[in-house]
Amino acid sequence: MPKLTVQNINLQLKELHAGLNDGTIFTEVLPAIDELILARPHHARTTVDLPTVSMRFQHQLDHYLKLAKEKQAVNLDDDFKEKLMAVLATDRGDLREEIMMLMSSLLEKNQLAKDDLKKFYRHLTDPKLLFSHILEPKNKAVFGRTLALSLLRLILYGDRAGYFFLTSKDVQSLVEKIGLYAVLERDPRGFVNGSGWVHVFSALPSIGDELCQHNELVRGDKIFLQAVIVESYRLMPHVLSMGENEEVGAFLLSLMGQHQLYQQFFKAQLTRWRADLDSDDPASSESWSRIFNYRHLMQSMLLDGRLPRDIVKQIVGTDQQE
Repeated sequence: MPKLTVQNINLQLKELHAGLNDGTIFTEVLPAIDELILARPHHARTTVDLPTVSMRFQHQLDHYLKLAKEKQAVNLDDDFKEKLMAVLATDRGDLREEIMMLMSSLLEKNQLAKDDLKKFYRHLTDPKLLFSHILEPKNKAVFGRTLALSLLRLILYGDRAGYFFLTSKDVQSLVEKIGLYAVLERDPRGFVNGSGWVHVFSALPSIGDELCQHNELVRGDKIFLQAVIVESYRLMPHVLSMGENEEVGAFLLSLMGQHQLYQQFFKAQLTRWRADLDSDDPASSESWSRIFNYRHLMQSMLLDGRLPRDIVKQIVGTDQQE
């Protein structure tokens, strides 16, 4: 299959998204998205420029975290905010965890100004961070990409919980960026010794779930996210064995609990999925990986107990009546 440019993929995704929103397509979107995933371009490895973390920044971060843990007021100075955005691409797992802890605390306690959130949001959605080196073989830029996804989820939750600073245009733009991200991202890693968690395929469904809680999204938007996130997981040629299935399952169960339309769409996804697994070469490592990922996802949803009965029957392959 000939490779496409990112610009062409993005344009086609926007057209598919628009078709779902105006109701001219439904399950027809699935083979179209699959083609885009399989036609994503590959680039040669290039140098990843990791940020330098100064001792001053580390001391400031430790100080703010200490105040947050002691339930004291935290007022970030402007210099720290700028440096915080500059270090998000770090490969230090401990630092990324501390940044997540601080941002979560500040959002929970309403200690971030809306103007600061807008700046953070613009930075996190900047392709220079969100798509950094995404077309290259496994590399350290993934740490910045996945932290951006995780922080965006926090900010989206904060906006929904009371900040109310995102416009409908902001949210729609993010839906399309997450769609493109799902098509382009192929890094399967969970935990990396010395650098901490990658976990892209946990962060991706988590932000998809949060987006689908926003009132700005219509059903076509949610179907679009369901399609790109699940198809990206389905076509992953590597084993995802560190809990990613649980996050994808939680996203699907939450979405299917909102309306029967998403159940109907998932049943169509399941039908295609099973047919593809049956036709795959059982001797290939890619086929085995996809079978592994499929089984773990289905098991996690079956164990949850919220899965609609007819979908349970489709998964286990039985017509047993209630």
